[in-house]
Amino acid sequence: MKKIRIFFVTLLVLFTGCGEKFDKDRDGIKIFQATDIHYMSQQLTDNSKPFVDMISSGDGKVTHYIERITDAFVNDVINQKPDALLITGDITFNGELLSHKDFAKKLSKIEENGTQVLVIPGNHDVGYPFCSGYSEIIGRYETPSTSREDFEKIYGDFGLNEAYSRDENSFSYMYRLSDEVVVVAIDSNTMFMSSAIRDDTLEWLEKELAALSPDTKIISMTHQSLFYHNKDEQLSKKFVIYNHDELTKLFEKYNVDLNLSGHIHMQHISQKESGVTDIATASLALMKTQYGVIDITDDKIEYHTQNTDVQKWASDNGVKDENLLNFNQYSNDFYIKSQYDKFMKVFEKSNFTQREKEAGARLFSNMNSHYFLGTLNEYYPEMVESDDYKMLKDKTDNWHINYIYTACDDDTISKPQTYWKKDFAK
Repeated sequence: MKKIRIFFVTLLVLFTGCGEKFDKDRDGIKIFQATDIHYMSQQLTDNSKPFVDMISSGDGKVTHYIERITDAFVNDVINQKPDALLITGDITFNGELLSHKDFAKKLSKIEENGTQVLVIPGNHDVGYPFCSGYSEIIGRYETPSTSREDFEKIYGDFGLNEAYSRDENSFSYMYRLSDEVVVVAIDSNTMFMSSAIRDDTLEWLEKELAALSPDTKIISMTHQSLFYHNKDEQLSKKFVIYNHDELTKLFEKYNVDLNLSGHIHMQHISQKESGVTDIATASLALMKTQYGVIDITDDKIEYHTQNTDVQKWASDNGVKDENLLNFNQYSNDFYIKSQYDKFMKVFEKSNFTQREKEAGARLFSNMNSHYFLGTLNEYYPEMVESDDYKMLKDKTDNWHINYIYTACDDDTISKPQTYWKKDFAK
């Protein structure tokens, strides 16, 4: 029977024997993955108008409620007690030192409950130059950023210091979850605004992969994507690891079956003919506050998404804020409105009529809400029959309309992007 192989980054278990934290009554291993949380310390914002206005003009993240979202998520993890939680980068809003320190306290609560936390940085986490706080009185102000030394100190107990092998030139590491499962954490953000993996890190990685038993099943984690998640290469290449082809060749050579990523804030699955798969999990800060769940047994690996139950958490904790008590609807409406307003400004520069501009903004915001949740397959039949779509389908000279077409590729509209499974031959 083929054993399980997960590429994860941590060292502790190889030396201690792995299994002290695991649920012995569970069949196999359960992993949660959360990404692009963009947590912001409540010491840095009072969620007043300057901050909410800035958030509302962005990409639809509900960052003004991120404290509540993360508390609800931590509650989910503690109640369900997976064997491991993977945090695949962009932990903080813009790399604020206080945000990292406060978020690490939440991770400590999870580990105290018996779940191993494994962390890698994203492009917003280390050395980011635009770290800010916000208040009603003074508006935006600068706040200290996070150095590599700071990151090492804050997150050392969440994979870095526990790995059985650690790359000396990055935050990449290998973590053995059990005798049957290894996870490889890969840092593709060794320098500010760089999404490449160093040559010496690739050399370290190949050495470690070659040393694993052929029976080991491997899951890797990166921040940026391993493959393109949109058929428009000009768009997609902004979000993949720069030297992703080299990493893919290593994964193919050593039979790495699954890479877990984030960065694009969108839920999407991309697979090569060789079988190597990259699953980009949606941002935890977006509507539905999704995270990934990976179940590993001797004969299969399964991935599916799960939503943080913010509404139940709010009700159970006596929260009076109606937005939180009705969070599913609120977060969806917030996303739709932010996208609509954003793209109305874009369409204003086009030669569209006012009616076409409104139709375009409506079409774009509704399509994007499903695209980013991985449910475009459910919405697509309704979309193509809508008056908005029929009105604009010939406007191929507009980038945003073409974006809709590129999003609706055969794979994306034919199946959900929220589930994946790989069976292993016995």
